[in-house]
Amino acid sequence: MHDSELMVRRVLEAGARGFVSKSSAPECLIDAVHAVMAGRRYLSPGLPSQLLQQGVTPAQPLASLTQREFEIFRLLSRGDSPEDCARSLHLSRKTVSNHQSLIKEKLGLCTTAAMAHLALRHGLIQPEVC
Repeated sequence: MHDSELMVRRVLEAGARGFVSKSSAPECLIDAVHAVMAGRRYLSPGLPSQLLQQGVTPAQPLASLTQREFEIFRLLSRGDSPEDCARSLHLSRKTVSNHQSLIKEKLGLCTTAAMAHLALRHGLIQPEVC
């Protein structure tokens, strides 16, 4: 919506693969979707391209997790319940729930679905095909 350099930089640092300004032509949204789906990054025309180089690399937010948190993140992201995670890692459900809260806080996420989306973006889990 906003296209100030600061806003664009913050969005990219948060892990966005592209940015389309509200003032952009509708075709730009289509171009952006195609670019991101092809693994490229995208900025609306008129925004400085160097903003793409200034963004945080995708793995950095995940690098803040401990090894145990990363393990739990991966399991929860692929759809395992906290009980399943606890059982497979020989932990209590409460411990897994505590880790889950810390993971969400560290990554700035609110839901397990957001965790799954992040894991998909980073290739940590594969999408299920029905």
